[in-house]
Amino acid sequence: METGHSAVSPRLRRLTSPVEHHPAYWEFASNSAITDIAEDLLGPDVKFHHSKLNFKTEGGGVALQWHQDFPFMPHTNSCVLTIGVYLEDVDESMAPMAVVPSSHKGELFSLYNDKEQWVGAIQLRDLPRAGIDRAVPLVGEAGSVTVHSSRLVHGSADQQLRQCATAAA
Repeated sequence: METGHSAVSPRLRRLTSPVEHHPAYWEFASNSAITDIAEDLLGPDVKFHHSKLNFKTEGGGVALQWHQDFPFMPHTNSCVLTIGVYLEDVDESMAPMAVVPSSHKGELFSLYNDKEQWVGAIQLRDLPRAGIDRAVPLVGEAGSVTVHSSRLVHGSADQQLRQCATAAA
């Protein structure tokens, strides 16, 4: 739940492992156009790793800090994709995920702070090198599909503006 969640103003942030909560989610993840997309990009030997539903409430919801997915994953093969499907229309007012084009070909950034504590985000000092000034927000109609490499730098557009302002100050 997000800060400020209540019965009057529900603010759900994420549902983890929806495939374990209802068979329709597993059917979609394992036997749909999403599976075909993964196989087209990676070949026939694909493996499902996990699922989640992320929510963005009115006004943008919780910002997603800039990161790469690969450090979160127990893999040595970096040919891992994240595939998303928009359940509602997504426009820039919702602070959608933004991606840094071609960043998957570059550096794998540390997601630890200066005390070597896991924070799951690229440190402010590294953001200019990560290229977030080139980030493109992923907007689209309900049913749009996003696909990105686990090495691609991504975060929320509103987070980009806050972090750039903080770094410039």
